[in-house]
Amino acid sequence: MNDYLTIHRKFLMPRITRYLIISCLAIIASGCTTLQYANMEKPVVTLVSMELAGLTWAEQRFDIGLRIVNPNDLELPITGLNYDLRLNGLKLGSGGSDGDLRIPALGEKVVQIKLTTAAWVWFRQYRQLRQSEGGVSLDNLKYQINGKVFLEGLAVKSLPFEKVGDIALTGKN
Repeated sequence: MNDYLTIHRKFLMPRITRYLIISCLAIIASGCTTLQYANMEKPVVTLVSMELAGLTWAEQRFDIGLRIVNPNDLELPITGLNYDLRLNGLKLGSGGSDGDLRIPALGEKVVQIKLTTAAWVWFRQYRQLRQSEGGVSLDNLKYQINGKVFLEGLAVKSLPFEKVGDIALTGKN
């Protein structure tokens, strides 16, 4: 019995202690990383272009250019995004994008995504523009885009975004 206690004290206790210390350090390190990402700021997403890509009697397809600005001092590993787009207060459409997108720390990137709208949405837009003061003008439309970017490998799995601005649909962007 005495030999067992000697072996236990000399060999097993130091191993158990070592594993406990390593486990505690790993937990502390992961906690610090989590805190680092917990205070991430929302990305700034701006509509920079909107071009007609295709047209049928029932729907229109647009190539949408979005500028994504990362205000954080850490890279944003974006795996996808979803969004709603409104023009002059009316919902134009919703969409999403998947794919690996990395926005550098304190950097920006313009991404091209697709948007498909129904023809009746444009009829509503046209009717609203005709009823507004000054008549129909595509030079200065108000837009609102909101949604989420989905992140990979971080404690924070998604970040919301929202932006209100103006865009011209006449090719003068």
